[in-house]
Amino acid sequence: MKFLFFFFVCFIITGLVFSQSGSELKDVLYYDLQGKVRSVEINENEKLEIHKFDETGKEIFAHKALSYDMNNIISSDVENHVSKTVCDNKGNKIWVCEYNTIPETNQSVETWTNIQTNVEHKSVYLYSDDGKLLSEVVSRPDFDNSAKIAHFSTNYFYNESDKLVRTETNELVKSQKIIEEYSLNKLGLVSESKIEVYEVGSNNTIIKSFIIKYDKKGNELEKSVLKNETEYFQIESKIKFDRKSNVKKLMLYDKQGQASVIKNKYKKGNLVYSLFTLHDGTQKYLLLNEYDEHGSLLKTSMQDYIHTELSSELEYKYIYDSNNNWIKRTLFVDGKSSSCVERTISYF
Repeated sequence: MKFLFFFFVCFIITGLVFSQSGSELKDVLYYDLQGKVRSVEINENEKLEIHKFDETGKEIFAHKALSYDMNNIISSDVENHVSKTVCDNKGNKIWVCEYNTIPETNQSVETWTNIQTNVEHKSVYLYSDDGKLLSEVVSRPDFDNSAKIAHFSTNYFYNESDKLVRTETNELVKSQKIIEEYSLNKLGLVSESKIEVYEVGSNNTIIKSFIIKYDKKGNELEKSVLKNETEYFQIESKIKFDRKSNVKKLMLYDKQGQASVIKNKYKKGNLVYSLFTLHDGTQKYLLLNEYDEHGSLLKTSMQDYIHTELSSELEYKYIYDSNNNWIKRTLFVDGKSSSCVERTISYF
């Protein structure tokens, strides 16, 4: 219980509650790898995860668990033709995804087929003659949501300079409409975006609104979430970022508009300090991180000032290879060994 609470706190303070997960191919830097890495196999809790890269560090193959009974396989060839397959733990295919382009109509089609039932879900993407995405009608499995079907359509609108200024999305499963509008600066970069979420069928009532502000280089500066409280909007949360897109400050508001605040401090891109203070000035918890010379997290200690029994300490120990990539990481919770992750890395 203590470990789960500890993990939840770390999840909140890093701002991950506002991120979106995806199943796209990454690069070696995403996995904190250095050098000419050809492949890495990650073994954690008897689950094997495999990633392969080309000589530029771009991922070309990934085999990763979606859940205890499903695995996702993504591969890309030299011509960037991407294929996706979802199989069970015995290697039986459950879903297969194929891509086709129709040059004469400026369309591309993504088809997910359930091997067991032969049911197909197709997504159609329409592009302009110069390659801008104009619309998409999407129907595909949503593996982040208990394998339900994601079904939505989006239209994209551009100004006379071919800059994206508006999107309109209809979420058919949730019966919601989402409108996002972009304000641009003199350089044509987004200075502010506003997202409004409507509940379709109830007089198109706005149920939530997001406002994101950007600096002159297009980096996020501030993100606010506004929640509809019947007759008026109130701030639900607000995030302030530093120049490296790290969460510098996170404010969580109650129904009276009072904000509890999480302040983070970074060094060389790593979170070293986080303090959570309630709206009345009471300190709730303090999180401190220590890192080794390779930038790997060595120790995380959390002191809960209100519920002292939830205070805890995590410690990591590593074994590195000659390229300064760790190949074994052991987690200790309050001094006791808890779990181990091993990585087998091959190089070009």
